[in-house]
Amino acid sequence: MSQNITLSAKDRADIEKIKPMIMDNKTQLDMSRVLNLRRETVNRKIHRWVQTPDFEVWLKTAWLTKYQAVDDKTAFDALTKLLGKMVTRKQEIKEDITESRSIVIRVWNEDAIPPGNPDKV
Repeated sequence: MSQNITLSAKDRADIEKIKPMIMDNKTQLDMSRVLNLRRETVNRKIHRWVQTPDFEVWLKTAWLTKYQAVDDKTAFDALTKLLGKMVTRKQEIKEDITESRSIVIRVWNEDAIPPGNPDKV
């Protein structure tokens, strides 16, 4: 589920380096060594990235790329799992939004209000 998260220029640059490492099935620890960052920092960067529209575009593109080369089964399975989670989250949000609520609004002319008891309209 994408939100209105804006990544800093540094985060965007790091994410561009992280994308191929995800495709190469690298761990966050591996990524942290390459980027010279703490593993927790890599985790936070990825967590913020997942909440942007760029992640959804990247994930779908990566999934299609791996789908065309299904012999890389491990990456394909991992991407399929991520895609499934994203679709599930979107469905859950959609269900929350479609919950119906009623609002009653009364509109009347001031001249039509009975004298002394405005609640009985």
